[in-house]
Amino acid sequence: MNDWYALTTAPRHEMALVSLLRKDEALRHELSVADAYCPVERYHVWLKMKRHPIERLRTLTPRYVFVRCRDPLRVVAGLAEHGAQDVLMRCGTFEDEPAPISNAAIEQVKVREAEIAMKRARRTDRSKRQIRQGSTIKVGDRIEIPHLGINVANTPVEQIVGGRAEASFGGMRLTMALEDLSAA
Repeated sequence: MNDWYALTTAPRHEMALVSLLRKDEALRHELSVADAYCPVERYHVWLKMKRHPIERLRTLTPRYVFVRCRDPLRVVAGLAEHGAQDVLMRCGTFEDEPAPISNAAIEQVKVREAEIAMKRARRTDRSKRQIRQGSTIKVGDRIEIPHLGINVANTPVEQIVGGRAEASFGGMRLTMALEDLSAA
């Protein structure tokens, strides 16, 4: 079974390295890499000349990428030209050996990443006031679209812009007027 290892990267090469490992099947097979992961936070930037925000990504573990593989030293050597620099080593041993990371620890990092995303969504929440007269729908609410017969109770409202709520449902992006929605 492959273990997870933390690789150090050149500054701002984390997402490019993970993207390369996920896209290039031949490289992944050559280096025996099962998976690559870099926790990220999504945020929005308003530019002067744009009328809508631009979504950007920021790594939560700068200069570190998690890779699931058999031989992390070989992976670093194979990815050196793409920004990989070293492997996090185990302390307190006579010989330097890579420090494996448990699957449970990686799952905790993924849970923490999701918590940060939810906090970010709450920070942009306008729930302290009603958006329109009679509307109480806010970011994070589960919604129903009664006149279309669509129940998207498992999908929360992601964003409210003006009088419209945005949510994702079944791979589609829904944008509906607040007056057409009701809380599920």
